[in-house]
Amino acid sequence: MKKIISVIVATYNGELFIKDQLESILNQVVSVDEIIVIDDCSHDNTLNIISEYCANNNITVYHNERNLGVVKSINKGLSLSSGDYVFLADQDDIWHKDKVKIQLEQMYFMEKQHTEDIPLLSVHDASVVASKNRIISDSLWKYSGYHPRYSSLASTFIWNTFTGCCILMNRALVNSILPIPVIPIYHDQWIGLVAHNYGYVGTVDQSLMSFVRHGANSTEVFMKKTLYGRLKDFISHTFYNDPMKNLFLTIELFESRYKYRDYQQSKLVSKLYNLKKFPVLLRKIGLGYLKYRHSNVFNSSGE
Repeated sequence: MKKIISVIVATYNGELFIKDQLESILNQVVSVDEIIVIDDCSHDNTLNIISEYCANNNITVYHNERNLGVVKSINKGLSLSSGDYVFLADQDDIWHKDKVKIQLEQMYFMEKQHTEDIPLLSVHDASVVASKNRIISDSLWKYSGYHPRYSSLASTFIWNTFTGCCILMNRALVNSILPIPVIPIYHDQWIGLVAHNYGYVGTVDQSLMSFVRHGANSTEVFMKKTLYGRLKDFISHTFYNDPMKNLFLTIELFESRYKYRDYQQSKLVSKLYNLKKFPVLLRKIGLGYLKYRHSNVFNSSGE
């Protein structure tokens, strides 16, 4: 029996990019069976452009009656999908022609190892591209400094090594993640957490799409800051703001919905959560100690 391949595309005012993205999805070596577009109240020409492709392709467009945001739109798309395998796509990226083929091959291999009833996730690398196709980096993983191959459940609570538009999920994983919470973390980070806890993660060390960034990238902006500005940010984040607040909220939400599969990982997550009782500065020191003490778990760069 043929397996169904779905793609979820969340759009909002993407008239400048959506044509290239749709064509890159439709021109895959291995065709997809359904493309579900969730439009979040676009008021430009996005919907008119998409409509040009709907007649001869398996594209279904759903219009949000009010602006829901990215996560709720993705939840809606995933709930409406019928695929055994589901891709997430941004409106402004460009897929390489063999993206679907290569990720499906990895998914088939993982299913032979673990069965299709186990939540499985495939994630690939991408080239980072600015406007006018200027290449910033040939590897998103090198550019960000994080590699999902070396991530774990505990490390994924701390930082996100998963990029949604590079992800392929099997149906078991889709059913396990819904509904994805709107806060306090990114939707792809939540997907990574559930995959690590209940299933398995496979990585493709190959760029399978152009990950398009618009405007000045964050590294360039940071480098333009004055010494005073950098010092002010350091003091603020160290003594006043609490960047770990979302970590504790995420752990609470995750534990309210799931049970841990791995005892050692659950112990590490418990140690992370215990940092909540300390002041902000001591939390950072404690987190640094845990990273050092368990470097084999928390080193997501693989170095």
